[in-house]
Amino acid sequence: MRTNTFLVVHHVVFCTFSVFAFQAESLFLLKVNIVVSCFATYEFLLYAALIARKVPALQKCFRWLMIVGLGFYAMSRVVQLVMLIGLFVLAFGAMSHTSRNSALYWVSMALCAAVILLQLYTFVIYRAIWQSTHAKQSARQLAPNDLPADGVKRVELARTIKVCHSVCATALQAPVL
Repeated sequence: MRTNTFLVVHHVVFCTFSVFAFQAESLFLLKVNIVVSCFATYEFLLYAALIARKVPALQKCFRWLMIVGLGFYAMSRVVQLVMLIGLFVLAFGAMSHTSRNSALYWVSMALCAAVILLQLYTFVIYRAIWQSTHAKQSARQLAPNDLPADGVKRVELARTIKVCHSVCATALQAPVL
């Protein structure tokens, strides 16, 4: 299995943010973490699209799952961003004046920005998946009568067996000298 650097960084930043929120014992960080964590669940249609992409019986569902999933994901990112901006704006006065709270505020803002940027990069990934899948589906539609590579191998193997069988049958029928 290949290691995906993007996923590793995404999950390390997210887990760091979650651990940081519980270690600091700050209600503000807990609220921000809840918003980030809860909105992570709105990727479920995109995960369903990835499954549909790999299961041959569900490939027709892939297109609709991807369209609806990306729309739902985009909408949820806008709502998440509005909620996070609201939390940071409302907490600015209380969090930015004391030294301990100031550090928590700015570090949590940096971690939130990193998570949001990584979430936005997800659109680039799903665009590449869409283009890859669309290209494969277009290629299949252009040549529907072509046999897949393993089908060609089976046909060639069957012909080889028939040729060997006829050669052996001819050799057995030949008179012995």
